[in-house]
Amino acid sequence: VQRSDFTHGGAPNNGIFIDQGSEDFLFDSNVIHTTSGEPIRFNISQKEAHQWKTNWFGDTKSQALAAQTIIQQAGVQELQPNEPQIDDLGPRRLPKQR
Repeated sequence: VQRSDFTHGGAPNNGIFIDQGSEDFLFDSNVIHTTSGEPIRFNISQKEAHQWKTNWFGDTKSQALAAQTIIQQAGVQELQPNEPQIDDLGPRRLPKQR
């Protein structure tokens, strides 16, 4: 995703904006670089309210081999018939095709 340096109104663009009331999100295998603001921005939310695993934030860390591997794997992937699909109803399986 490519963004302008600033949002409407002049706030800097961040990689992830975690808004008020957000909690218990899992952040894993994210690569964020070349942002005009901080890679992660908290708005009335705290880092400690979420789960953090392996992520690469910042221009230098995004050059790591593991980060580059994640970047190469990024993009839309087709859902396979046997993979669970998640929506507002929760996890479910697609019906078998005849």
